[in-house]
Amino acid sequence: HARTQNVVERIICILKRRFVVLHLCADFELTNSKAVIFALMCVHNFLRRFRR
Repeated sequence: HARTQNVVERIICILKRRFVVLHLCADFELTNSKAVIFALMCVHNFLRRFRR
């Protein structure tokens, strides 16, 4: 459980550094926050794959 939590926290930190909008997610409703985080994870993965 603790290992999974550490992984999730690291991922959130990586996304927050890359996408400043995540600092505003605390102001969003939970449903919107989940959608924003999922979308930014997809963008992050796309950029990692095709930016090389």
